[in-house]
Amino acid sequence: MYCSYSFAWKIASEKQKALGGLGFSIISPDNINIAASQDTLIGEVSLIHLSKPDLLKRVFNGETIFIPPIRLSTSSLITPSTTALFIATPLIDSEGKVVAALTEKFDPNLGFSRITQIGRLGRSGETYAFDKEGLLITESRFDHQLRQTGQISVGETGILSIRIADPGGNLHRGYKPTVPADSWPLTVMAKSATTGHSGFNVDGYRDYRGINVFGAWVWDKKLEVGIT
Repeated sequence: MYCSYSFAWKIASEKQKALGGLGFSIISPDNINIAASQDTLIGEVSLIHLSKPDLLKRVFNGETIFIPPIRLSTSSLITPSTTALFIATPLIDSEGKVVAALTEKFDPNLGFSRITQIGRLGRSGETYAFDKEGLLITESRFDHQLRQTGQISVGETGILSIRIADPGGNLHRGYKPTVPADSWPLTVMAKSATTGHSGFNVDGYRDYRGINVFGAWVWDKKLEVGIT
């Protein structure tokens, strides 16, 4: 029995690493980490509570949920990744009461982004996910272009660094916006999706690089995530 358990645990650990697993934490109802794979997190206020309090409340109400990528605090960095997504589930006692939340942390550059990369058709087709603020939460196919145009720095990825906003013109062809990036309006697609709509556009609209594209998108109200 011990050997079988050890083998199963090893297989589970290997699969977790392949998906970008970064460890776990257990969060008390007052939003404090009471256990974690990283000792420095124990006793601290949960980063999920600080960044996505409404989603954590849903866990304490009994839901198992997906929590889109958030930025990691300096104390929580255990890999080169500066962002993480979470799967969170309630821990329930013998009386059916939620006593804590168990969360598993993953690197969004790995398993999550790999799923969307399947949709990279041809030389320019891209599939990516974004949150309700319009921030990119999977790896961009065009990180190299984003570095060339100064939208992200060398060594940085587009995850949580790129807002799906229209710069007003093709940045890759030298267009210089007249207003700061945080004032750019969301793209036609992102504006529709983040207001809860799914749809498509074959007439053409500018993407976050200012390049004319066409596309289709869906907004998942339960996950609070859009995919285009």
